[in-house]
Amino acid sequence: MNRFLKIGACLLAFLLFAYLMLVDYPQFAASLVPDDSSTVVEELDTADSSADSSVEEFEAESEEDSSVEDSSAEEAAAEAEELAALEAQAETLEQELAELREQCGPIPVALFINQSSDVVYDELYAAMTAAEYTGTIVFRDGALTGNYQVIETSEFKTMNGEGWEYAIGGDSTDIDLTGDITAQAWQTSLETYMKNLRTRTGITPTLYVFQEGEYQADYDAVLEELGYTALVYSPEDAAADTADSALTKLVGINVSAETDAAALLEELQSYPCAVLVAEVDEASSTAENPFPSADYVALLQELQTDSSLTITTGTEILESAGDSDRLALLEQIQEKEAELEQVESQIQALMQ
Repeated sequence: MNRFLKIGACLLAFLLFAYLMLVDYPQFAASLVPDDSSTVVEELDTADSSADSSVEEFEAESEEDSSVEDSSAEEAAAEAEELAALEAQAETLEQELAELREQCGPIPVALFINQSSDVVYDELYAAMTAAEYTGTIVFRDGALTGNYQVIETSEFKTMNGEGWEYAIGGDSTDIDLTGDITAQAWQTSLETYMKNLRTRTGITPTLYVFQEGEYQADYDAVLEELGYTALVYSPEDAAADTADSALTKLVGINVSAETDAAALLEELQSYPCAVLVAEVDEASSTAENPFPSADYVALLQELQTDSSLTITTGTEILESAGDSDRLALLEQIQEKEAELEQVESQIQALMQ
């Protein structure tokens, strides 16, 4: 009997153990794992999550970099297209400018000698004749041919026969033309001077040459009344019309031994016509600012190597000043030049 009880107790114990293994083993196994192992599991899970996040971030950054590269490539392509268009526009403008300049012809430039001393004949005349230039002599302050230290009448007539001309000037800075009496007095003085020069030379001058900074609009009415053209030294003065007068005015540019030919040539491009005014004086102990004839002629020859200008006479300059078709072409040239300059600036900005 005891034997069967022992066998039954063993069987019951086995069945209970089997039940526990089948039903409560997961909870039982978990109870056997130390507490810190759950932390390890959590850390492993966190690491896996971080790794996944890093992969996502890398992929996002890669997509962003790819987007930036695509954007940069698009911008570069757009800039290249814009640059090509601007360069084509510049080329077109240059062609149009070349055509306009060809229609306009070279800029006429006259040579004025701002003195009438014997140096003009003794030194300058020979040097300019050898280089096939003629000029315009400016008589000032009542100077007459044949007077002391003034070119002889016979010498002037020889020069005039070879194409030389003359103009007059004065010391009008001391004259206030705000009143009618003063203006009339100046006009009478000029008429007397013209008569005396005509008596000596047989020629009536038609051009009055101001000194630089001397011109005032008050002189216009008197000079127009006498049939003169005026030479001034400012494009603004030359372009200005007064209410009482529409006096024709030319632009003069003073030249000296210090004049740079390249800079002068660039300046001349903005004028429809121009007059170079020089006071030639051979180097000597008495010359304050010597401008030897040889240096003056060398400057002219350097200028003439450029096909954009031609050296001519004072008379032809007066004709050019009144050529409305040529003036219209010059306005178009200036507009095209301004447009080309703007396009070239845009090109430079893109290339930087």
